Formats: sequence, structure tokens, C-alpha cells
Amino acid sequence: MRKPCIPGPLALLALAKLNSVEVDGLTQAISRLADWLSEHRTDDSWGVNWSSVVSVQWGADGSPSIDPERLPTHAAWCYGSPGVARALWLAGRALDRGDYGDLAIKTMENVVTKPADFRFLKSPTFCHGVAGLLQITLRFAADTRLPVFRKAAGELAAELIRAYEPDSILGYRSVETGACRVDNPGLLDGAPGVALVLLAASCNASPTWDRLFLLS
Repeated sequence: MRKPCIPGPLALLALAKLNSVEVDGLTQAISRLADWLSEHRTDDSWGVNWSSVVSVQWGADGSPSIDPERLPTHAAWCYGSPGVARALWLAGRALDRGDYGDLAIKTMENVVTKPADFRFLKSPTFCHGVAGLLQITLRFAADTRLPVFRKAAGELAAELIRAYEPDSILGYRSVETGACRVDNPGLLDGAPGVALVLLAASCNASPTWDRLFLLS
């Protein structure tokens, strides 16, 4: 079972509550999902972390148990701890739960302070690359005002600028499985997503387009 099955709905429900949507069971659902994520963390040498997937194992009595796969995971929006952290942060704001918010901050501090080689980000793009991590870092910098995130945002922006390929068709290529480099015109895995994140990093205006990614 992939972990993003949980953070995506959690972020959506939290944002709904933050925007004054009220339905029966909404608060309980947010709390239950956030608690589940909190209980299934897999810390690494740098601090709070989550694996990309969890596996369900069945006992002799037929009862299921969930065991996170403790494998290195890339620090990305899609299948990484940054996406989990943002969902927990939004849940904390929605329910006024400081424990969720504190866990989200600790997670992102782990991500941005660990060596870049251990983030396992090969692509500059949004979904599973540097651009997605930068946009989440920008959101945490704006929400918390913590220097660690402002510093990290500057470093990630510089990393994206260095990744620019002027001789390519679109300026940025998506790096896929097998180190295949793809000229992609899409938002999620292509140059437009990188451009939007760089624009967000270059000005003080709060973007609205990242609502598509359940970040705001």
C-alpha cells in the first residue's frame, strides 16, 4: 500500500475544514488519518522520516499488521516525507493541534538539513524532484518564519538554476527511471512546473496555483 493514499486525502480534508467546509465526521477523519501517519513514521539517521510504502502482513490468526518498508526514500512531494509533512501541517492548522504541526516541522528540518545526496532527488521537476521540495519548503518558510527553511529555500533555488539546460528544448528535462531524460511540457513532470516554482521563489507574492498540489 503506497503511503500517498493517506497524505493526499488528509491534505484535502484539512484544506476543506480550513475553508469552512463542515460535514459530519470531517474532524474525526482528519484526526484519524493524521494519527495513523504519526504512528507509522520510520526515522532515519537525521530524524523524522517516512518510507515510500507500507506492507500488510497477515498473522496466523488471519489478523493484518502494517509494517513500513524501511528503505531509502526520495524527499519528494509525491512519495516522500515533504508531502507527508505538508499534510500534517495542514491538519494541525485545521484542528488546532500543535503536535501535528511540530511533527511536520521536525520532518522538514530533517529533509532540508540532510546531505543532498541522501534526498535521492535526480530530477529538477515537481512531482518527484527538486522543484516540488522547493515549493513545500517555501510554504514552510512562509508559515513558520524559521531561518532553516528560508536558508534551505535559497539553496534549493540555486540548485534548480544550476540544473538549467539551455541547449534542451524546454530548458529543464524530467529525469525518469534508468536516468532517462525527457523533454516534458507538462506541469507535474515538466519544465512549466519548474518555472512556476522558480517564480514563486523570486517574489513575495503567495501563489495560488499550488492548490492543485494540495499545498495551500
